[in-house]
Amino acid sequence: MADGRRHGACQQSGNLERHLSALEHAPWHGWTPTDLVFPFFLFIVGITTELSLDRRAAGGTSDRAIRLQIRRVQLVDPSIS
Repeated sequence: MADGRRHGACQQSGNLERHLSALEHAPWHGWTPTDLVFPFFLFIVGITTELSLDRRAAGGTSDRAIRLQIRRVQLVDPSIS
């Protein structure tokens, strides 16, 4: 939609700064424990993925079968890849 209808909400209100204010950074108040939640979650996901793949390989599942299952999951939910 090259005619501008795609951004109708900003054009109708006439105040683009009001809509862009949601994208500004919050004031810095130092580190809090919540700042560690997501990095810790990613760390745990990485560790459990490695342990799971190692366990399946030790159980006799071929690398090809593991890769095929990963691809099937990605086809069901492309946001995973």
